[in-house]
Amino acid sequence: MPQALRDAAFQIVSISTTTGFATVDFATWPPFSQTLLLLLMFIGGCLGSTSGALRLERLILLGKLSVQRLRRMVRPRQVELLLIDETPVERETVHYITTYFGLYLGIAACILRSAPAIEGYAPTCKANRIRHSGIGAGFLTVSQTQDRRPS
Repeated sequence: MPQALRDAAFQIVSISTTTGFATVDFATWPPFSQTLLLLLMFIGGCLGSTSGALRLERLILLGKLSVQRLRRMVRPRQVELLLIDETPVERETVHYITTYFGLYLGIAACILRSAPAIEGYAPTCKANRIRHSGIGAGFLTVSQTQDRRPS
């Protein structure tokens, strides 16, 4: 396996599981790759993991809920259960997850809304995203390879 592919795979696993290990300085990677890593920080690990972020299972549930709502617009009288692994999801669970998602997006929107008033807001937003989910890895001024020794 080429070294670049090995490094990329390791960083993807490290970031999506909030391990925070870094074997390379991905702050030097192209912007598309950095954006992809930043999106993976939002997804996080699986539902049973202790990783930060929204978690993949919640995003799947939100996607299924969105499809169900679109179907209900076409057929308003249709009764359809929301299923995860062929198990019905309780309404209370759906309510908790949609509330969590709304709060998560609300906090992110507040951070992004206030960010332009801050000098160097792009690194600040990334740093806040990293801290919010306990990622451990960072970009630019919060990069693991950044020299933090006093001058």
